[in-house]
Amino acid sequence: MKMKNSINFVGIIIVFLIIFMIVLTWKIDTNSELTRSTMKTSNSAVSKGIDGYILLKGDTVYFIEEKHIKDAYDRKHLEERLKRKIPADAILHFNNASIEKGLQTGDKVEIWYSEILESYPAKIQVTKIEKIQD
Repeated sequence: MKMKNSINFVGIIIVFLIIFMIVLTWKIDTNSELTRSTMKTSNSAVSKGIDGYILLKGDTVYFIEEKHIKDAYDRKHLEERLKRKIPADAILHFNNASIEKGLQTGDKVEIWYSEILESYPAKIQVTKIEKIQD
């Protein structure tokens, strides 16, 4: 009987150790992922461009990546998205206020950025924006 109790005790300890190791591994992976997702690129290293569409709602400039626009119907009805509480997955922030002048809802653009803050919607720090002709 004493032998059986000690085997059960050792088994319980092993199960707790395995659970502890799994939680510890998951926590380390989560921390490194968060560090990568919020890491700022250096000023000399600007990301390559992302194509997408502009939505203006008040003073806020929303950005919809081109991959989320599936067909011509979606492109023609971008303004309908403005009725939603959060019309897009990203909000653009500009280093220079003159960059955003001349933007209109529906403009197809390519953006370069220095930082994407992980939030919903994501906040993208834009360094350069260029209009693209459809």
